[in-house]
Amino acid sequence: MQILEIVLYLKNGKKRILPFKLGKTNIISGKSRTGKSAIIDIVEYCLGRGTCKVAKGVIRNNVSWYGLLLNHKNENIFVARQNPPPSQITTNFAFISRGKNLQSPEHAPKESTTTHEGIVNELSQIMGISPNTNFPPSGQTRKPLSANIKHALFLCLQKQGEIASEQVLFHRQSEQHTTQDIKDTLPYFLGAIREDELALKQELDKQERALRVARYNLKEAEMLKGDEISRAQDLIEEAKQYNMIETDVEFKTNLERQKILMKISKWKPSDKPIEFSDNLEKIQDEITDLNNKIRGKEQEIKAAKKFANELTGFASVLDHQKDRLESVGLFENLTVEHSTCPICSNKLPTETPTIKAMKDSLLDLSKKLSDTEKQNPNLREKINKLEKELDDFQLQRKQRIRSIESILKEREPLQKLRDLNFHRAQIAAKVKFWLDNVRIVDETSTLQKEITALEKRVEKLRTDLDEKSKKLRIDSILNRISQKMTKWAKELELEHSEYPVRFHLPIANILIDDEKGAFSLDQVGSGENLLGYHLSTLFALHEFFVKHKRPVPGFLIIDQPSQVYFPKDTKGIKDFKKIVDEDKEKVMKFFNFIFDFVESINPGFQIIITDHADLDDERFQDSIVEIWRKDNALIPEKMLKN
Repeated sequence: MQILEIVLYLKNGKKRILPFKLGKTNIISGKSRTGKSAIIDIVEYCLGRGTCKVAKGVIRNNVSWYGLLLNHKNENIFVARQNPPPSQITTNFAFISRGKNLQSPEHAPKESTTTHEGIVNELSQIMGISPNTNFPPSGQTRKPLSANIKHALFLCLQKQGEIASEQVLFHRQSEQHTTQDIKDTLPYFLGAIREDELALKQELDKQERALRVARYNLKEAEMLKGDEISRAQDLIEEAKQYNMIETDVEFKTNLERQKILMKISKWKPSDKPIEFSDNLEKIQDEITDLNNKIRGKEQEIKAAKKFANELTGFASVLDHQKDRLESVGLFENLTVEHSTCPICSNKLPTETPTIKAMKDSLLDLSKKLSDTEKQNPNLREKINKLEKELDDFQLQRKQRIRSIESILKEREPLQKLRDLNFHRAQIAAKVKFWLDNVRIVDETSTLQKEITALEKRVEKLRTDLDEKSKKLRIDSILNRISQKMTKWAKELELEHSEYPVRFHLPIANILIDDEKGAFSLDQVGSGENLLGYHLSTLFALHEFFVKHKRPVPGFLIIDQPSQVYFPKDTKGIKDFKKIVDEDKEKVMKFFNFIFDFVESINPGFQIIITDHADLDDERFQDSIVEIWRKDNALIPEKMLKN
């Protein structure tokens, strides 16, 4: 599987296509902050990563959907993921389509046709990743892991901080659990694990369970036979206790005993079913309804009493105010004209608004007091009515509770009969089991033959899944890969390349064996060495994947491989001349190493490089697909305009 296009659908309706050549080295040269480092994040997101790691800025602000047009064998596959809203780190809106001559759509998908998990599952199937599971060794607590395309991408991507790292060899290896995931899935991608291992493992589990059951049944049968007469007598006595047979029944021969046990084993309950009255459930529902009504009435009474108390308080206040006003004789003169003083009853020269308002207030006070006194008897009558209704509901509930008690008392004998029948059924089952197994006594019995056959099957499956054999296969493959790593390290004239270099699966990293012992990547020295050992390891792995047709994407994306030599923003031949001749030769040695490798396994592998460098070299220039300088970038400035 290789990449034909990276497609960006902008929010303004425009479509940005970044094309790539299959089976070739593809170089994007450009200055900083043009979107080069976002390439890996976009590819990984489109291929099923849960979260979108594209940095906030121009791309996140202007893209609506990210897309990839892929090629696998004779088919094109288009996958796309919606750009998450600003407040989110992911979205489950995804799209996938397939076709022999399929092209990327002109416009962003209008609807989601799958999820990011769906993309992972479908691409894994397209790649040919068969059902697989790595089962951790006994005693380890981590869960079994099934390899998919997301795990394969750890081997296909190298960010700027990874390609020359002294700590990690693979993409995202610094993240928690990633190293273990690589160690668990790499043996499958290398082909060291049988394609049908998961099916074999499941079959082994199934056969081992069947063997345990058969052995248990044989043990039970042998125990039954070893104490045949005693066990038979115990079963017959149990049956007598539950009146399954007459208590005075006796047997003198084995045949008589067998007949009695056969009778017990065939026991069946009465044809008449034991049924309980449906009234119980009905009455329980009625009690529930009455409880609701009682709670409702209690709330109404509580509210009415609260209102009555408030009304009584209000009347008391009004009465107190009236008494105070009557003490000065105001109520006696309420009927006089507005021009008469309500205090001294003398005529006023002019009618004043204040006196009129005072009289109106006194009249209103007198009316409210009269209304309050009239309201009290009605409110008391209402409360009495509510309390009577509450008493009626409580009486109805008591009556129904007594009905339930009567029903339960009637049910007691039926429940006892049901329990009795349950015990009788248990005894009948035990007797039948004893009768079915009592004659299993020798090596030629059916059960013993079944155990022998199961043991042979289990042994065969264990041999097929033998961990030692699997380790030998892994070691053999990694030895061949390590030989290639050592050869290429010498060609690149890396430090320590006079010693064997090997990939060590327990640490998912390289080791170099010198006279004093093995040392790891963090001790190889300069950035040039780190870059060289990274490329040697990744190329050795991918060469193996391609030649053995393993289900790993046939591309490697590298961000800034020349960073160990170039300052940022090296712009073509003019800046390149500032680099000393020795470094110039080393840079070209690395790029020629990359070009030679891709050509050696053409068309099975594709490399995409994003770099600041723009080297004046024919092979380098032939490999450039775009140059991002001036106003050009992953999203050119002219495309941002409506």
